[in-house]
Amino acid sequence: MIELLKSQQEVSNATNLQLRLTVGRMSSSMKSMEVTISELRATIANLESLLQERDNSLSKAPLAPLQNSNYDGSFIAGIAQLRYLYSMPVERIVAYFNENGFDLDKQTAHGLLKKTADLFDNLYKAVKYFPSCPPAIIILTPYSRDIDPVIEECPRGSIW
Repeated sequence: MIELLKSQQEVSNATNLQLRLTVGRMSSSMKSMEVTISELRATIANLESLLQERDNSLSKAPLAPLQNSNYDGSFIAGIAQLRYLYSMPVERIVAYFNENGFDLDKQTAHGLLKKTADLFDNLYKAVKYFPSCPPAIIILTPYSRDIDPVIEECPRGSIW
């Protein structure tokens, strides 16, 4: 009977040793899994921050050219061109757009032109700090500096 108990104890010790080895291997693989999980969490956090930065840096739809205006910049530029370049009265501008299918009130056209004139006033204030330049706003081409020596003295830049 003692020999039977000794053999059972040896089997039990061998089983315990195998279990310890298995637990040791499992714990090392669990530790590597923990490291992998923590690396994944760090990577996910990094990706989330990059996505947030990208969302913040993406340009949003441009604001209306004039605050609280439903009119597009090209439409406003067309009205300003008719008024200031072709010296067309506002009544004729409104009639012209109404004839072509745009429902435009005279008061709206006056308001758009007034706000546009305010924008041009700010541009004029910025340009007048260069007294050596011609008083008119010039659209510079690559050949402008060869044609007019006064333009050579002007600061380099463009107005689009």
